[in-house]
Amino acid sequence: MKEPLIVMLGLILLMFVAAFCVRMYSVIIGKVTLNHYKTFSEKTEPEYVTKTINNLNNQFQLPLLFVCACVLAIALKIETPGVIFNAWAFVICRVAHSIVHITVNIVLLRSVVFAVGFYFLASIWHQIYLQS
Repeated sequence: MKEPLIVMLGLILLMFVAAFCVRMYSVIIGKVTLNHYKTFSEKTEPEYVTKTINNLNNQFQLPLLFVCACVLAIALKIETPGVIFNAWAFVICRVAHSIVHITVNIVLLRSVVFAVGFYFLASIWHQIYLQS
């Protein structure tokens, strides 16, 4: 259970780094000024910045419930093959979701990946409920 949790936390950290990089890149190439990031006063950021920041924000929605589920499963010693499988499947879905979100951003594809990940997360919580 620790391994998928560590990978998920790594994805969140990676998205923080990506957010910083795309923001600084947008300043370097002159798409926004550095002052924009003081108060976010300029009207628009480049699309690649918006997509990356939105994805980072998404990492504090379902993934937060995943982190809670992992900590609970570890604490209650509910690390069955089913829980571990679902944990890895959820993490794979979140990585895929991030890739789709910050690249092609096809909403239907992103929604399907999200829904599949949600299913795996719900399965983890269901198994924790049944075994606690």
